[in-house]
Amino acid sequence: MNNDGELYSSHDHEQKVDVNYFLSTYWNLLKWKNNENVLDVGAATGDVTTEILLPRLPTDLKKIVGVDIEEDLVSFAKRKFKHVSKADFVVLDIASRTVPEEFYEHFGHIFSFNCLNWVPNERHEQAMRNIYDMLQPGGQLFAAIVSNIAIYDIYENMAQENKWQRFFTTVEDYVSIYHHSADPARKLVDFLKKVGFVIDACKIEDRTRTFPTLLYYKNWAKSVNPFVKYLPEDQVYDYIEDFCKESRKHEIYTIEDDGKESIRLNYQILVACASKPENIS
Repeated sequence: MNNDGELYSSHDHEQKVDVNYFLSTYWNLLKWKNNENVLDVGAATGDVTTEILLPRLPTDLKKIVGVDIEEDLVSFAKRKFKHVSKADFVVLDIASRTVPEEFYEHFGHIFSFNCLNWVPNERHEQAMRNIYDMLQPGGQLFAAIVSNIAIYDIYENMAQENKWQRFFTTVEDYVSIYHHSADPARKLVDFLKKVGFVIDACKIEDRTRTFPTLLYYKNWAKSVNPFVKYLPEDQVYDYIEDFCKESRKHEIYTIEDDGKESIRLNYQILVACASKPENIS
């Protein structure tokens, strides 16, 4: 993901729509205890954490903590939501070898939206294990993970172009490990069960985003693109233009018969709810 907090925060409307839908659809799976602490993994700029998730949480909530690997985004969230007394934001790599001691079995619920798709295969099990370790016994994980989207194909295609190849040396680290899987739901369930989770639900949701203008789409693509921060500033414009050309090849961006632009992105999200057993032998 790009680490430009202002750009990301101003182009996250579509993600908020998705999160609202997932929470509304699956909320009945969540079981609450009194005075919980809640964690949001991959909080980015904190907008979803405070504006979408927090208002849905029980009123006796102690604290919601948003964590993200990007220091610039965490700093942005801290500034933007410093007035929200029940929210805090912390830098954390969810796939690190250990979790902070104060987070061990600290949270009743852990949420994650469009974050775990950024965790590469060799670190995926560690991320799931860390989430498990931070949950209290009986606690629950609720995660939405991008599993299939043409944007990943565009990343892979551009990585083969001489013009951009040197900036895409680790492109596989930025493509969801579920993207090329024949059975992404089974793959996720296997990861969750391996670290000890009991599965409450796991399914694939088909989603569509419609972008109002090509300019908005370009800015959105820039805001979520993990490679932009590695590009020389004078090459970012050309890169986004080439990205849009690739988007046309994948029929994301088309021109209708009446000459109007149509920008629609179809994709699939893995939605999972899983519980840490109350009694762990």
